[in-house]
Amino acid sequence: TIPPNAAVAFPVGTVLQWLQNGAGIVTAGPGAGVTLRARGGLLASAGQYAMVSATKIATDEWVVTGDVA
Repeated sequence: TIPPNAAVAFPVGTVLQWLQNGAGIVTAGPGAGVTLRARGGLLASAGQYAMVSATKIATDEWVVTGDVA
């Protein structure tokens, strides 16, 4: 879960990355008031060893990119 700015004040431009190391899919989830934007609305890792990133573009707005499905 990506927390709201009120809980964790990451600066705009912060990049969070995660790796799906095993078989279990990793899905980005928004905290209260957080907007996650992604091409096609895809927020889950695509498979084992998929790397996904979330970049903060505004106070409570992030863009999710990478090997998503």
